[in-house]
Amino acid sequence: MDTKNQYQAEIKNGKLVKEDGSFFRAAPFEVRSEDAIYTVEYIRDHEKEVVYRVQEDGKTIGEYGHPFFVPNEGPEKAIEQYSNCSALFHAFVVLNITKQKDFRQYFESNSDSLVYKISQTTFL
Repeated sequence: MDTKNQYQAEIKNGKLVKEDGSFFRAAPFEVRSEDAIYTVEYIRDHEKEVVYRVQEDGKTIGEYGHPFFVPNEGPEKAIEQYSNCSALFHAFVVLNITKQKDFRQYFESNSDSLVYKISQTTFL
């Protein structure tokens, strides 16, 4: 692991194959797949609720709040609605950001082709 990152993970065929460092849920992180780069920040929204804000190319594509931190539509509709971003929501499962059973069950049988990396820059 390089010194600028406090956490790095590599997922191949839906399996965590490499992990270095410690992931901190409240610090920004990046999910990088072949198709996209998602930046995720844990912030307070305008109603003072904590949410994970997801951006792609500097544009906010979603904000996901307590208790599950994933879209309410369920995994199939969410992946379709949000530009087929399976890697992003799979990362939320891998990192234990979401405990939503629908997403966990979906990825048990729908993650074989997923290849992506997660990185979190040292923030302190």
